[in-house]
Amino acid sequence: MQKGTIPLLLGTAATLTGLSMLNEHVEERRGRPFAWGLAGFGLAHLILGTVYRNMDQHITTADDDLLDEIDY
Repeated sequence: MQKGTIPLLLGTAATLTGLSMLNEHVEERRGRPFAWGLAGFGLAHLILGTVYRNMDQHITTADDDLLDEIDY
């Protein structure tokens, strides 16, 4: 399993749950801080998971390039 997959899955589930809670009662959106918090929590995990996954790929590529330059 690639790094960052668990935060991406958690973020997707939390975001969808929060948004579905907001869509249940459209006229009461402002009075649902828990739903907004859950959606924000999910979005934060989506962003962090994406950054973590891309950072790992970038570091691996940089390490491979560095190893190619070393003379044995």
